[in-house]
Amino acid sequence: MIAVERRILKSFGCVSTISPQMLDRLASKGVDREKIYEIRNWTDTSQIAPGDRLTGFRRQLNLGASHFVALYSGTCPTSRD
Repeated sequence: MIAVERRILKSFGCVSTISPQMLDRLASKGVDREKIYEIRNWTDTSQIAPGDRLTGFRRQLNLGASHFVALYSGTCPTSRD
């Protein structure tokens, strides 16, 4: 399974993770450092907070305030700017 994992990880154009330690772990599994990106999963709650639940997006999709909406953000950036 370790060989399968290594092959899968090496086949991706980029791989993202949430900490410097995991960057090193991915490199130790054979992923090129140039393909590894760190994307922290924290939020400054003094700057970002939930807003009104009845948004235009919810109206467009016919979702009420009781519906749960999740955002998937698992893609890698296209550059290291």
